[in-house]
Parts: sequence; C-alpha cells; structure tokens
Amino acid sequence: MSPQPEMAPTPPVADLDRNTDTEAERIAAYLRTHPDFFAGRDALLLEMNLGFDNGEVLSLHHRQLALLRQRSARLETRLAALMHTAESNARLADKLQLLAEQLIRAPDSHSLRVVLDEALPRLFDIDRYRLYLQDDPLLPNALPLLEGGQPTTGRLSPEERTALFGEDADRLNSTALIPLRPAWVPDEPPGLGLLALARTHPDGFNPDQGTHFLARLGQLVSVALERLRP
Repeated sequence: MSPQPEMAPTPPVADLDRNTDTEAERIAAYLRTHPDFFAGRDALLLEMNLGFDNGEVLSLHHRQLALLRQRSARLETRLAALMHTAESNARLADKLQLLAEQLIRAPDSHSLRVVLDEALPRLFDIDRYRLYLQDDPLLPNALPLLEGGQPTTGRLSPEERTALFGEDADRLNSTALIPLRPAWVPDEPPGLGLLALARTHPDGFNPDQGTHFLARLGQLVSVALERLRP
C-alpha cells in the first residue's frame, strides 16, 4: 500500500477568523478606493444581495438607499436640535438685552433691586434670588461656595440653601452662584458681591450646563452696581 500523503494541519479557528477578517478588510479597502468597481459589471451587481437584521434580503442598490435614508434622518434630527439651540440662544440674548436696558434706567440701588425682583422671575424663570453686596454681613459665609471665582451651578446642602435663601429654602432644588466684580478685574475675587439664583426644579441649574449666560448676567449686574456706587 502506497503511503498516504501528509495532510496540512488545519489552522486554528481563531486564525481562520483572523484571515477572513483581514481578507474582508482588504476587499473593503479596495472597494472604498474604487467606488466605480461595479460599473459595467451588471451581472455581478445583480448577484450582490445584502440582508437586514430581520432576514429580508435586498439588492445592494436598495441597501444603499436604506442607509442613505437613515443618514438623512440622523442629519435632520441633528439639524433640528441645532436650530432649537440657536432659537433658544436668540431668545436668551433678547432677554439679556431687555434686562440691560432696565438696569441702565435704574437711578439708584433700590430701583436696581426692583428691576431684579421683576425681571429675574419673568425673564429667566428664577424662583428665588438673593443679592449680597459688599456690606452684607452674610457675604463672607456665601463666598466659600464659589469655585475659583467663576459662576457655579448644582445642588447645595440643606444648610447651605437655608443660609443663602432663608425660609422655604428646602423647596429650592438647584442653584447658581454668580460672583459680582468690576469689569476690569475679571479674574479677581468678587469685589462687589454675589448673586444667588435658585429654581425649584432639580435640573433648573446643573453642572452639565454651560455658565456663559450666567457670566453675562453677572457682568450686567456688576456694571449696574458700579455705576450706582457713591
């Protein structure tokens, strides 16, 4: 009996999978650099069928159309979100301008507080605010709650809320603290005071939100205070 030829050892399954993946990557790279590969190869194109997860088999053309529709839907969703953000920012800019006009007309510090009493709840949905000025004895207790001298948002402890807002502070679930300082010392500690804002909704102010609007609001109030200083 003649000797049987030696059989090549079967590669491990992992190597087969790796070789298959590598070959697929090479084919994908080739098709990516030759997007017109199927031009003139109608017979081959007709044989190319791709399936959805639900088992339905479609031609390559229909699969491309489905992917384009999905991409278009994602882009439309993103565009709608961007338009909503732009519209919200435009409304916010209008409110800040209106507040600035009212602060400019305030003839004294009492009138300034009247403007804030009326404008903050109506324009910015603020449920409670406190304005601590330089001579307020509670200001030193409030300043340590600021982080780095910049506007901060989030939730305070019950003791901190009570210290800032007084009675019924337990219903205030989110706060924003804004340092007030002269416009020419933006990096210095608050030299004019502190503006504390609160909302009852837990996400009314949260650390994930930006503080650009709060900084602009603080600048407006700071400029008004500077103008009214003796």
